[in-house]
Amino acid sequence: VLYQHQNQTMDALQAFVCAIQIDNEHSTAWMDLGILYEASGQPQDALSCYLKATKEKDDSWNSDLRLRITQLQTFFNQIPDTILSKQTRGPLPKIDEAFTLPIPAELTAKQQQQQIQQNSICQPIQQTAQTVANSSTTNSSTESIVNSNHSHPPLIPQSQSTSVMMNSNNTDSSTIDLLQTSKPPKRLKTNDESSENTDSNEIKNSIPKQHLDSIRIDKKILNSDLHKQERLERAKVDQQAPSIPYSDITSYELTKLIKTYASTYPPSQVSYLPDGRIPITPAAPFPPLPKDQLNPPTPSVILETRREATSPQLQQYCLSQPISVIRGLANVLKLDLGLFSTKTLVEMHPEHQIEVRTQRQQPSDENIDQTVTTYKKNIWKCESNRSYTTILKYAQYQAYSYHEMIKDEQQCEASTPAVQNQASLNTLVNGNKTKQTKHINSNGLHSTTSLSDPQQCKRASRTIKFGTNVDLSDERKWSLQLQELAKLPLFMRVVSAGNILSHVGYTILGMNSVQLYMKVPGSRTPGHQENNNFCSVNMNIGPGDCEWFGISNEYWGVINQLCEKNGVNFLTGSWWPILDDLYEANVPVYRFLQKPGDLIWVNCGCIHWVQSVGWCNNIAWNVGPLTHQQYTISIERYEWNKLCQVKSIVPMIHLTWNIARNIRINDKKLYDIIKYILFQSLKYIQLCLQYLDLNFGQTIEIRKQLRQVQEPAHYCINCEIEVFNVLFVSEQDRKHVVRCLDCALQLDKYLENFVVLYQFSLDDLKTIYDQFQLYVLPTFTPRIPLSLPAPQQTHNPSLSSTST
Repeated sequence: VLYQHQNQTMDALQAFVCAIQIDNEHSTAWMDLGILYEASGQPQDALSCYLKATKEKDDSWNSDLRLRITQLQTFFNQIPDTILSKQTRGPLPKIDEAFTLPIPAELTAKQQQQQIQQNSICQPIQQTAQTVANSSTTNSSTESIVNSNHSHPPLIPQSQSTSVMMNSNNTDSSTIDLLQTSKPPKRLKTNDESSENTDSNEIKNSIPKQHLDSIRIDKKILNSDLHKQERLERAKVDQQAPSIPYSDITSYELTKLIKTYASTYPPSQVSYLPDGRIPITPAAPFPPLPKDQLNPPTPSVILETRREATSPQLQQYCLSQPISVIRGLANVLKLDLGLFSTKTLVEMHPEHQIEVRTQRQQPSDENIDQTVTTYKKNIWKCESNRSYTTILKYAQYQAYSYHEMIKDEQQCEASTPAVQNQASLNTLVNGNKTKQTKHINSNGLHSTTSLSDPQQCKRASRTIKFGTNVDLSDERKWSLQLQELAKLPLFMRVVSAGNILSHVGYTILGMNSVQLYMKVPGSRTPGHQENNNFCSVNMNIGPGDCEWFGISNEYWGVINQLCEKNGVNFLTGSWWPILDDLYEANVPVYRFLQKPGDLIWVNCGCIHWVQSVGWCNNIAWNVGPLTHQQYTISIERYEWNKLCQVKSIVPMIHLTWNIARNIRINDKKLYDIIKYILFQSLKYIQLCLQYLDLNFGQTIEIRKQLRQVQEPAHYCINCEIEVFNVLFVSEQDRKHVVRCLDCALQLDKYLENFVVLYQFSLDDLKTIYDQFQLYVLPTFTPRIPLSLPAPQQTHNPSLSSTST
């Protein structure tokens, strides 16, 4: 049982099997083995174990277990044998196979000694499990499927279930889906079952409050690497998720179902992925690319007219490529980039605060470990220390660093080629050919960097300061700059109706607002994906160049593995990929220069890192195209962040409700995923409110507190998941902080020190949910048929993929 509590399911299986082999009539071991199978989503094997446990026992022994046996037998009697035979294989070996597996010798030797301990440990856990199963029943002879978000007795953490079965008419499909899930079986329901008439007070009193602790899973266990690994392994086995007719369920029907499935146990967090799966890192694309294709040409567009800049073809092209270079955009749109120059910034707001990162200046394809002095070693960890200054002081530093760099170059003229201009890539990477990295270089950047040139090493060891995250969100301060950016094509703008991030309702710095970067040569933006994998726009103000590296989103699983191998965190760490490592891992890398005036479109999920070649400023922000691809990849990262205990900067649930309120969707796939997120969110909110009512009644007052203008979304102070609508507020360090239901119960099982707030009434949310429907575009049929000439095929060479 301890193995099971620690999520070591195979070890628990072997322990139970070993106990049964010693004593075939060990009823407790048979029952524990059945609970293990049921929690792993294998109800048939669980039923076999339960029957073995009750064999040779009279009817008075463990009535709760016998009730559970009756439920499972009733369920399986409704399913044809042909369907049962199609049950997918679960994460554990079947019961017959389990007894043929080799048992570790040390486990067998110590088994008898452990039996005494197990008997004392198992009993309270079993009682808890039986109580939960019993509390789910009604007076009816046949039972109903419990809503997936009620916590079954969690001996091991279970995957998030997303299924709500409407009726049993569709027995074939629904039962297959249920058997294919990796969750414990739920209660059963027939068409003629009457609704529950159990009084809420009786339900409330049936389970004492002190039992709450016994059914809550420790947050540390839930979020441990062991739990994460188990969920990932189970996801690999269980690729099929139950289909949910959520698009056909009205808010009234959903409320009726939830009232029927009343439970005194707190609902677990829901999954917002449409198939209910647990997010996992993708495997490397197969087959791997040959080595000569690891240096792909960078997709680029050269614009010559304003019409080309505003054409829908440009947007389609950008959304079809991992990363794109748009050249000539500033010229054709007559953008005044001088508004973002250091000179203008100093004149307008010299005391504006900026963040500064102190870094080591190095060639772009090197990242030397500064802690090792005996030899040069490339590492992934990127060192960067944070401080703050003003625009004026950093402008002075930019000018000073330019003069210092000129002095260094004059000293190096005797041993290295002269630098042609301050924007040249040779400022950082020119040298002899002791060690070369030709295989990854592309687009005219023939760089043969050296690790042994003493002059180059001297330059590489220089400490530089990178002025980053200069906030330009204040419309009163930076009105001229923001008005200039309104000239951009609609899909690139900071604010537009088609930009998902414009509907968040408050400012997320650097995402739905503009940030500026002030650079000297060698300033690095480490490798990363954008927050929640949104697209981003980056424009080089000049006068120097920037060097970019980009990797398609389909390789993020490979990069994640390389980060783990090199001791850095993919999501939260600061890392600089080593090109040799990427080459060995068969990862194709886009590498190119961003000239002054060039705009870089980073598509959703693209991994990228940037280093300045000369002295320059850049502006950047995020964009969320209203597409199925963008929404899907964003909600996948939202769920992955929850699994990894990383805060999602974009509150996807809050955002989805705003989109449903503000926008009509005519894309069926996009509509389906938004509708599903609304369904899951509304379901969870009602389950939370129902749980509070059943367990606490009048002892907790749920107060209404309307959202304020520009009020940010709320996150749990402990686990950092988004908390939407129902907020559990307490005082901590003289500040009011928000927690989710799970963390609130962990801290105070009676919620005596919490104030519960709601920001939207259920009626308002139900109205939004019901009114959000797929918008069908009206069709126009001319009264008089027109005879039109066949369209001619034209080719615009400026929209073709070229090497940059």
